[in-house]
Amino acid sequence: MGMARSLVTAFLVGAMAIEASGAGQAQIDAARNKGLKWLLVQQRGDGSWRGSAGLEVTATSLVLEAFKNAGMRQGYHYGAAVAWLENSEVASVDSLARKISALSGTGVDLKADLDRLLSWQSVSFPYPNGSVWGAYDKFEMSFPDTALALKALRVSHYSYPTQDQELSAALCMILTSQRPDGSWGYGLVPAGSPVHTQAGAIFPTALTAMEIQGIITKKGWSSMTCNSISYPLATAVTKGISWLLSDTNKNSDGGFGANGVSDLLDTAVTYQALTAVNSSDPARDAALDYLVAAQDQTNGSWRNDPLQTALVLTSFTPANLVDLDQDGIPDGVESILGTNPSVADSRGLIKGDGLGVSGVTSPALLVSATMNRFFSINLTASGGTPPYTWGLVSGSLPPGVGLTGTTGTISGSPESVGTYPFLYSVTDHTGIGVISNARIDVAMPPVKTTGTETRYFGTLQSAYDSVEAGPPVIAHIVSGTLTEELIFDRGVAILLSGGLDESFSSRTGETVIQGSLTIRDGEVTADSITIN
Repeated sequence: MGMARSLVTAFLVGAMAIEASGAGQAQIDAARNKGLKWLLVQQRGDGSWRGSAGLEVTATSLVLEAFKNAGMRQGYHYGAAVAWLENSEVASVDSLARKISALSGTGVDLKADLDRLLSWQSVSFPYPNGSVWGAYDKFEMSFPDTALALKALRVSHYSYPTQDQELSAALCMILTSQRPDGSWGYGLVPAGSPVHTQAGAIFPTALTAMEIQGIITKKGWSSMTCNSISYPLATAVTKGISWLLSDTNKNSDGGFGANGVSDLLDTAVTYQALTAVNSSDPARDAALDYLVAAQDQTNGSWRNDPLQTALVLTSFTPANLVDLDQDGIPDGVESILGTNPSVADSRGLIKGDGLGVSGVTSPALLVSATMNRFFSINLTASGGTPPYTWGLVSGSLPPGVGLTGTTGTISGSPESVGTYPFLYSVTDHTGIGVISNARIDVAMPPVKTTGTETRYFGTLQSAYDSVEAGPPVIAHIVSGTLTEELIFDRGVAILLSGGLDESFSSRTGETVIQGSLTIRDGEVTADSITIN
């Protein structure tokens, strides 16, 4: 296996969540928040991330995994990434497998991608019906690609009639190819190959050991019989982990890498493998310290690369980070960005570089609603076989608003201000469906009245019309311009108090009423109001 292949494969590691025990938790939390912040501002307008040329799908897949690992399963950035990845074209096994793993659990229909992955199995395989893969469609087997493909099938919970038979054959190839020292290389070693091609490598060993452990956990299998020889699966994992921990790979700075030089990607995948088997070896803590210390303290990235940054972040303890405004950006990240954690404002971070496709990679605006004012809209569908059903895939509707699945009606009275992006699906009677990217914007109504009760209105006239005879009512008006014709013709007293901010908590300027004002009865007092 050439150096170029080794370097490319280094970017294709399957990330697993781990329990952090080396660096302090406060350090890990800070590193995660800074890393997520850097990824958010690096996202392109089409929803993707770009790292090394040709690795866009892998980079975007790993970032999506990092988001999910932090509990970020809603918002503009998450929705755009899911939409771009769902529509992305792939040419290699590793990018297809990574795409499937990242989109698992998002509500996207992955059957076509999974069937395609199965059709790409290697043809040069000594066992019949063996689920092994090479770098591309029907290429000769490689261990990293096989591990990634098996993981994609496992985490997507895909099943097909010959699955156990093929998985057993794949495990036999993996187990019988493990080297005496416990390692795996990048591919099968042909007879007569040079000695250096027969050495094991960190990436394929870590990936393969993790996938065998994943199969043990999911299937409950303990051993495989291959050519009449029994191979305990746990023993194969233990041998692989022992080789990873050998002095050949472990360095004095806490990192892992060949020839005494620690490498970020080698260290990350080794750390994940150690955690997958709950290793208590001190090298695990040292590896975590190495990863945290390797972060760029200026911008929060690792190596200024989305793929490597996401790979490290997927190694941190799974968490559901606090996101009070539910805009998809955790509060700790918002504090770094300087945005308001109480207002759903993630839309403002999306780059306007002309790459977004409305309704696909960028949310299409369904409605501009007003807080505390009822609205109702109907989602539409065409083609396929009626009747249709609608469902919320990810993200969230404004509090107080709901979706009726049988009719596609979104209705309610929003209870909070903000931008609410979400993915919704429409499925026909045969089960064929599509996913769309949408948003609802909720604005603060410009007028609030206080008296016997607090109420909100979209116009000053409607606020006045609601006032009944009795004690004077104060109409609080947001700073800016109201363009409307006003007729105050009832025997009620009202104080117009203008120039307020959108939360009605402080005065920021004047309110200008543009239009004719007719007062026929009652008493009207104006404060911080200009009437043109």
